[in-house]
Amino acid sequence: MAETPYHAWTRTIDPLTRQPKLLGGVWVPGSPAAEVVAWVLSTPRGSFLPDPTLGVDYASVSVASPDGPARLSAAITAALAFAVDDGTIADLRVESASRGTYIEAEVAFTDPHDLTRQRQRRRVRV
Repeated sequence: MAETPYHAWTRTIDPLTRQPKLLGGVWVPGSPAAEVVAWVLSTPRGSFLPDPTLGVDYASVSVASPDGPARLSAAITAALAFAVDDGTIADLRVESASRGTYIEAEVAFTDPHDLTRQRQRRRVRV
């Protein structure tokens, strides 16, 4: 299996089921940027013991507050600032909206090593 300078070989994600799958039994180059974003979004700030400053400060977000979506966008942007600063991701855009009993945020960014648009979604429920 040939190596690439930027991408580890990984399984592809089926866009309909969102489950990993092998296309024809062949591994494809993955996106380390998508892995970093997924990891940060699933890590509440303070829960990663080697670096408690890593992760999203979900505790500062309240669904009952009218500024909840803005707080969530700011918390996600702050949590991913290190990845923007070191060039892991580019063109970061975070949009949040209230959806009844939870806030939904869509995080869009570009992987500068392959210039494809990668999207991640995170829902915060109270």
